[in-house]
Amino acid sequence: MIKSEKKRPLTSEELLEAKKLNEIYKSKKKELNLSQLKVGDLMNISQGAVNHYLNGINALNYESAAQFSKILQVPVSDFSPRLAKKIELLVPKDIASNVGAKGTFLLWDNENPPPEDDYVLIKYYKDVQLAAGDGSLECSDFNDFKLAFPRITLRQCGVSPNKAVCMTIKGDSMEPVLPNGTIVGVNLDSKRIINNEIYAFRNSEEGLCIKQLSWNDDNTIRIHSFNSSREDKMAYVEEMEIIGHVFTWIVIKTTL
Repeated sequence: MIKSEKKRPLTSEELLEAKKLNEIYKSKKKELNLSQLKVGDLMNISQGAVNHYLNGINALNYESAAQFSKILQVPVSDFSPRLAKKIELLVPKDIASNVGAKGTFLLWDNENPPPEDDYVLIKYYKDVQLAAGDGSLECSDFNDFKLAFPRITLRQCGVSPNKAVCMTIKGDSMEPVLPNGTIVGVNLDSKRIINNEIYAFRNSEEGLCIKQLSWNDDNTIRIHSFNSSREDKMAYVEEMEIIGHVFTWIVIKTTL
């Protein structure tokens, strides 16, 4: 029998944060036409998880605090000065006020892990780079990096958590859709080629790479790059090892 790990008890400060948040929620839910179910939908978590935050069963973390802040239209500091200070330290000031606005900033740390009921940690092969250029291959072992994904998102994509991995794109052949540095989620269970879908694969010519694939009439595979300067290539499916279907991607743009 596998024993479930006990949740740590909340500190007095965390309990006070939950109490303040619950008071704000109760005072504003009529004005904002909110229910715990609706808040859960907006945060992409279950109604039960919302209830656990409001009633001090689960401690607030950066992501949940930022999302509650946006939904309730109050600053994080109104219910958690502690997390408000940490968000300012971790996130540049010009985007700090927008953290959680799109649900894409997952600022978990050892003190604030993602709630297991709603998020799953997916292996991120940070040093495995999928060539989106001239077929270069860089690969090293998994170094215990992980990315948090909402469980509901994986369910909607039909992806089993233990069959999903994340990798990084290197090169410009998939621009503008998938620029250099894009992080992609790959479903290792989905290897059947569906026309015009994106796949991670390996072959002798290009190594480990990512391209849009489709079938030709002669049963060869068309390997297509989104960059219009790159020509399509053809290959037999027997010459390719399909790693998996790309079910999601994250593009992070930086400015100098």
